[in-house]
Amino acid sequence: MQGPIVVGSDGSETSRLAIAEAATIAAGTGQSVLVVFVRHVPMAGWNAMAGGLGMGAVKESMSADELVAEADSVAILSPAGVPWTFEVREGEPATELMATAEAAGADTIVIAGRRHGAIGGLATGSVGRQLLSRWPRSLLVIHPVSGTASAGPAGRAAQG
Repeated sequence: MQGPIVVGSDGSETSRLAIAEAATIAAGTGQSVLVVFVRHVPMAGWNAMAGGLGMGAVKESMSADELVAEADSVAILSPAGVPWTFEVREGEPATELMATAEAAGADTIVIAGRRHGAIGGLATGSVGRQLLSRWPRSLLVIHPVSGTASAGPAGRAAQG
C-alpha cells in the first residue's frame, strides 16, 4: 500500500466507524490517515424534500457536521498515534474523495456504508456505489453491526 488511507467523514456515527477502521489499518501498516469532509450543497429543489429548510439552515447544518467530523478525527486518531490530517472539499462526495486520493497518491479509500431508501437512492445515489464503479483501487466500506453504529465496526471490502 502506498500513500495515506483516505477516509470520508460526514460527521455521522457510522463515519466514526470508518475513521476508527482507517486508524487500525494505518497503525498496522505505518500509513497516515487523510480524513476528508465534503461539503455537498443539495439541489435547490431539495428544499421541499428537506422539510422546507432554507439554504442558510442547510449550510448551518453542514458546518456543524464539519465540526463534528473534525472532532471525531481528533478523538479517534490522536490517541491511535498515527499521523493524520483533515481536509475539507466542496462538490460531489465520490468525485472529491477520488480526487483527494489521487492527489495524495493513496491506494485506499475507506467510507461508511448506509442503506438508502428508494427516494434517497434516486435523489443522491450512493457514494459507495459510485466509488465502487469508478475508483480503480481498494475501497473499504464499513457497515455497523446489526444496523447499529454503536455495536462496533464490521467491514465489507471491495478490492479494485
